[in-house]
Amino acid sequence: MKIFEIGINDGEYPKLLKETSDPPEKIYACGNLDLLNDKMISIVGSRKCSEYGKNVAYKLGEQLANNGVTVVSGLALGIDSFAHRGALNGEGKTIAVLACGIDQYYPMQNHSLQDRIYKEGLIISEKPGNYKAKNYDFPRRNRIIAGLSLGTCIVEAAVKSGSLITASFALNENRQVYAVPGNITNMQSFGANQLIKEGALCVTGFNDILYDLGINPDKSSNDLS
Repeated sequence: MKIFEIGINDGEYPKLLKETSDPPEKIYACGNLDLLNDKMISIVGSRKCSEYGKNVAYKLGEQLANNGVTVVSGLALGIDSFAHRGALNGEGKTIAVLACGIDQYYPMQNHSLQDRIYKEGLIISEKPGNYKAKNYDFPRRNRIIAGLSLGTCIVEAAVKSGSLITASFALNENRQVYAVPGNITNMQSFGANQLIKEGALCVTGFNDILYDLGINPDKSSNDLS
């Protein structure tokens, strides 16, 4: 595994992340560094997601990747994992941002997925190798997910969740926030539905994000079913 150390003044450092109010002084990366300055959208959401949420995250990831957009997420169980898998099944353009060291597997259940992203996408972290993530590292990690991206899409999130922290970081950096509407009786939809009430762009098909980015879709349908 070849690990690259990228300082904030290096040419490879992501331009959008550098523009944020609290960029990491350095990041560690393993994989395809060319993705660092691609057009990116982050997709995040609940670990305890529904089948609907899994399907939406997977298809959004796949269809965005198929249209030249790199999908960023946090490699967590649930929505994050399905967004990564969808992107890998598309054009393979995905970045996973870790809260732990770049050479650590977390969560262990995603060992094989993380290995695939090392090979086909990119893994990054602001933490050096062998670092074990603490609880406070996860919300700090979320600022990087939002900071890399032109916008953040929330697919299922409870009222109090890390996904909404990511959305807050995006808003604070004047980035677009997207949200997928969900079942009003499902607690994991409350956060996303609330974001829509507060003005987030409602996503009822992947074209909503692509058109917002100025991209005319040409490889996939708009069907999220």
